[in-house]
Amino acid sequence: MFIKKILTVIASTTLLFSSVNAEETNFSSEDISKLSETFGHLIGHNLESPGFTFDVEAIITGIRKAVAGDEAPLSKEEYENMISAIQEKAFQDISDKNLADAEVFLLENISVEGVVEIEDSRLQYLIIEEGEGAVITESSAPRIHYTGELIDGTVFGSSLESEEPITLSLDQTIPGFQRGLIGMQKGEKRRLFIHPEMAYGTSGHLPPNSLLIFDIEIIDILEEQSDTLEENS
Repeated sequence: MFIKKILTVIASTTLLFSSVNAEETNFSSEDISKLSETFGHLIGHNLESPGFTFDVEAIITGIRKAVAGDEAPLSKEEYENMISAIQEKAFQDISDKNLADAEVFLLENISVEGVVEIEDSRLQYLIIEEGEGAVITESSAPRIHYTGELIDGTVFGSSLESEEPITLSLDQTIPGFQRGLIGMQKGEKRRLFIHPEMAYGTSGHLPPNSLLIFDIEIIDILEEQSDTLEENS
């Protein structure tokens, strides 16, 4: 990802210079100095990579050698292979840590008053407000408000931003979300604590093996109709 960002910065700047040359605009040496430093600043802002920190001085050396026509210490293939290996190791380390954190969290969370555990310790819930009336079944299409968070409190999704509840089909959701909603009543508010194995695991757009916490409010419970459903992930 960071490589693409850097290439985008370089490409956009090259395009800018091409446009400037075409218009034969004159710049002072001070202008060029400021432009050059800002270009470096943009690259520096995109040098983030999981697993390691770039050596800025070595990057500057590489730029100078490239301008002078000298060879790089690694071939393009060697460079890409090394980047891939480092990122794969970092991804695995993050996955292992998040999984361990999730299991510790659930182990401690079960002692919280009101927390109920189901699905072999991989799913817990806490009823925040009781509901009444209709109950969600596997074939229901519940209309809900939700907020999803990570263990550290980072919010990764919420229907409250648009102020509009969503209607979903339970079979389009992650297993923990689906199982956690079954049995809820209209008007009920529940907090779900979902183990990574019943969430996204190491796939998806969230950090790998993240434990997910959802606050759910059941606005209404409909019969499942494919033409009224909105996909929810």
